[in-house]
Amino acid sequence: MSYIGHLWIPVSNLDKSLEFYKQKLGLKEAMTVRLDDEDADPNLKNAFSILLTADEKLSFILVESAETLAGKGRIVPGWVVENLAGTRQSLEKKGVEFIGDVIDFGMFQYIHFKDPDGNLFQLTEMEKE
Repeated sequence: MSYIGHLWIPVSNLDKSLEFYKQKLGLKEAMTVRLDDEDADPNLKNAFSILLTADEKLSFILVESAETLAGKGRIVPGWVVENLAGTRQSLEKKGVEFIGDVIDFGMFQYIHFKDPDGNLFQLTEMEKE
């Protein structure tokens, strides 16, 4: 696994959180997807925004009402990997149990797993340019 590339942060009000992270912390908005957007994936369960640090090395993914993923108030670190399928296979051989199937979001794919204490993590493979 290469590096932590993003933090998945559940929020109760996406607009209020966007204002905080952009205006107070200086993050820049890269993308926002709302459930009622015309081009939103019909399988999308939560509205979200992707914000970037100034050097673009870390993304903050604000997910509105994300209780279904990690539980209220939990942050989900996302490991960026070169080969999602290969990394998953390697970790499964070591006994890591994954949750659900790989989700393909076009510019990235991801899947979740938990540690022994139930903390949720994400493996993400970014689209190759």
